[in-house]
Amino acid sequence: MASHKRKFPRFPLSGLVIVNVPGKNLQFSGTIELIAMEGLGIYTKEKIETGTRVSLQIVSFTGTISLNYVLAGHVRNNDRQNEFGVVGIQFEKPVNSKDQPNLYEFLIAQEKRLNEFIKSK
Repeated sequence: MASHKRKFPRFPLSGLVIVNVPGKNLQFSGTIELIAMEGLGIYTKEKIETGTRVSLQIVSFTGTISLNYVLAGHVRNNDRQNEFGVVGIQFEKPVNSKDQPNLYEFLIAQEKRLNEFIKSK
């Protein structure tokens, strides 16, 4: 949470993301850097133009809960460092309890833990 301008906090999540770029016959994978209700960062070798629309399949296991969802979004930024970089993706619509219940619950639980930690300081 480097910036106070963010609407939702970001959290680490161990998982894989498969990215499809419609109309360009391009598919690649990466690992999740951070995730929030409105988007995520992906570690990858690929560089994609800002504004490019993408479809994401997120696959992660947190304990006994499987987080396997397909979300649409667009590239917000590319932060290249050497061969790898982080591609920032903003979801078309925020994660919600109806469409992505397990992912939503995971993010809510992380936010609750963060708030409890902050209150304890």
